[in-house]
Amino acid sequence: MFKNRRTRKHGLPAEATVLSIDDKSGRSADTMRTFDHHLEVRPEGRQPFHATVRQAFGIMGLRPAEYDVLRVKYDPESQNVVFDFDGDHRYDVEASQARTLEMRRQTAEMLKARAAAGGPTVKGQVPDAG
Repeated sequence: MFKNRRTRKHGLPAEATVLSIDDKSGRSADTMRTFDHHLEVRPEGRQPFHATVRQAFGIMGLRPAEYDVLRVKYDPESQNVVFDFDGDHRYDVEASQARTLEMRRQTAEMLKARAAAGGPTVKGQVPDAG
């Protein structure tokens, strides 16, 4: 646990691809499950390496899937790896909410601009000729 905290705080950033996932929880009624995520980590300027990140997630929560490409932090000496979900809308709830809000804002602006130009505001609808 302490090595993960150290890696999260002082680790170097890298990109990783999830190669496979193993559910290590077994059968359980618990709402949290522990998964081993087998990754290919690609540090900038270094050779790629394989690592496993064990982390618990809520069974209904956001979590990485096979073939996801995501950010991680790693310790170059021990090659310990942790996920870096901050700001990733796929796994960070606050980032997901901010992205949804921005998409709604952009859609509203687009519909407003279409209405001002006299075009359809919703697919298939034409504004009244008045």
